[in-house]
Amino acid sequence: MSVISSQPLTIDEFLSLPNAELFERNLIAGELRERPMTLRNFSHSRIQMKIGYAIEAWLRTQAKPHGVCVGGEAAVSLGGNPPTLVGVDVAYIPAAVLQQTNANARYVNGVPVLVVEIVSPSDADEDIHEKVEAYLNAGAPHVWVVRPRPQIITAHRPGKPPESFNITHDIFADPEMPGFGVKVAEIFAV
Repeated sequence: MSVISSQPLTIDEFLSLPNAELFERNLIAGELRERPMTLRNFSHSRIQMKIGYAIEAWLRTQAKPHGVCVGGEAAVSLGGNPPTLVGVDVAYIPAAVLQQTNANARYVNGVPVLVVEIVSPSDADEDIHEKVEAYLNAGAPHVWVVRPRPQIITAHRPGKPPESFNITHDIFADPEMPGFGVKVAEIFAV
């Protein structure tokens, strides 16, 4: 993604930019990142739905109040000064963060417990790495980077080395999401 802004932007300034439907935009530490919007392919969409469905199924087993699952480039403010506002493929937003977010808000105001980034063919590794670092620096306990080819999920956790999981593994988000896990093979199955 190219850096567009020369001065740090606030979230309000970022959200007031002219609509650019053909671009993907993120605000990383006050810097506008922009690149042409890529078409999400079949694999990306299926993986997004499967992970979202797995989170929703897990949520049905949890006592209320509990959080929610969001996806489809949902805007999430990770805080910071200057601020960071990113679009997420899939995320679990805990109840405590929901309490800080108005139901009609344009973005979620707080750090997800689990963030899932699904790598598209046009994604640059440095852009993915920058978002992973932003999530971890903001305090997200689980960041999964899903690579449809070669069917690997890399789990990032604060203060720990990344771990890779292939179709022979299960992946979990313990202890923050007790009992939540998925079979990696099911995520990649058509």
